[in-house]
Amino acid sequence: DAIHPGIGFLSESPHYARICREHGFNFIGPRVANMDRMGNKSNAITTAKNLKIPVVPGSDGALMDPAQAVVVASEIGFPVLIKAAHGGGGKGIEVVHEVTNFQSIFSRMFQEALSAFGNGDLYLEKYIGSMRHLEVQIIRDMHGNSKLLGIRDCSVQRNYQKLIEETAFGIPKKIREQVYNYAEILIDKIDYIGAGTVEFIYDLTEKKIYFMEMNTRLQVEHPVSEMVSGVDLVRLQFEVTQGHNIEELDYKLNGHAIELRVIAEKIELDDENELRFIPDPGHVSEVFFPKKDNVRVIQSIDSGSVVSPYYDSLIAQIICWGKSRREVINGLIKYLKGVKIKGVSTNLALNLAILQDASFQKGGFSTKYLADFFDEVDSKTLLKKAQRDSGSTKSPVDQKAIMLEDSDELKVLSPQMGGFFRGTSPDDEPFVSEEQIIDVNHTLCLLESMKVFNSLTLADYKSPDGEVLYPEVSKYKVIRVIAEDQNTVNKGDLLFVIQPVDA
Repeated sequence: DAIHPGIGFLSESPHYARICREHGFNFIGPRVANMDRMGNKSNAITTAKNLKIPVVPGSDGALMDPAQAVVVASEIGFPVLIKAAHGGGGKGIEVVHEVTNFQSIFSRMFQEALSAFGNGDLYLEKYIGSMRHLEVQIIRDMHGNSKLLGIRDCSVQRNYQKLIEETAFGIPKKIREQVYNYAEILIDKIDYIGAGTVEFIYDLTEKKIYFMEMNTRLQVEHPVSEMVSGVDLVRLQFEVTQGHNIEELDYKLNGHAIELRVIAEKIELDDENELRFIPDPGHVSEVFFPKKDNVRVIQSIDSGSVVSPYYDSLIAQIICWGKSRREVINGLIKYLKGVKIKGVSTNLALNLAILQDASFQKGGFSTKYLADFFDEVDSKTLLKKAQRDSGSTKSPVDQKAIMLEDSDELKVLSPQMGGFFRGTSPDDEPFVSEEQIIDVNHTLCLLESMKVFNSLTLADYKSPDGEVLYPEVSKYKVIRVIAEDQNTVNKGDLLFVIQPVDA
């Protein structure tokens, strides 16, 4: 009997793998020792260092004390990255540009990591501004045979969350050879067994490769490697677990593949007309993915499904293969125009706009590509296309809804379903307390949805016609804190009661 843990966080939990094996089940994945050593990103970096594989300058192991961490950060030199040792999926990572607010960000990230990953360990790395994110798909059997199934480029990212992954292209031969060499050294020296991904930073300024981390599991983007190699990685995982020898595995890297992540999220414009993206759970009324040769769709929704606020907002993957990158891009542009998802907002319009962008089509971009794209794109046009695609009828809070009848007090309602956190950690002071006087930009709480934490301020609230609900010229007294710390709240739930100071 065997258990395949999927491709989520459970698949790289050494505790879960240990329990499976203690109860007589084969765990389809690496050995516990591999997961302990490489699943923890801080341990993985130490391992790479010991093997003389170059790593980004950073802290020597995990840090927990903000005061100690700020000393280490100053030694590394700002800007620095704070990263969760057990993070993943683009979560648990933030860049800090100056020492002033470092300790408060570090404390907040500790709480976020503890809540999202069950472990608050953080470590630091020097921030590299111009880079590409490369990763090698590997699999290794019990007989010491390693297979490298190509390099993927995951440089199209938003807040360190991968959005588009594809076959690596335009990589100098020397860099490509180094990436393969370091990946093979790593998995051979630690006697790794199973499928995994070895990830690297390609510093475009210095033309250097640095080891970043290893994922001891299959990743969301593994179909890219399957499409170009013809190898069924999930099947191979089962065979390796059964002791099969993969020395004679027959494959050839052929053509190009691109994967688009379809995410349930809505696009909004902030006060400065800049785009922001918010998870959009809800009922899905219609789903249609056309059937087409060379296009593979992996979907977790169908007509009538519910997108939950408690899980990742990824609802589908669209993977296309072609003989060339240009062929794949053109194929995806045509394909996306036939996809329909109604009831929840998605990033389909964003994916299409990226595919049609000249800079994306040209290639050679860094992980800053998407930020540059947002600076140049017509935000209002993109917003209209996204709203049209979803058929969503959701609206902001109505002004009358915040007024307490026969009172000068006002309600602060939850804008979304999620976890309510009064402070960055149970040991820290809450953001606000009763009788406290605040302005509209003061953080009231954190709302967590799909492992993403958003700070809530009075400035975030507007009526359906765009009118400001809590004027900036006023100060407000917190009369009552209604919601309980770390409990789940629904959209429209009463969180706080406040009162204008001049009332």
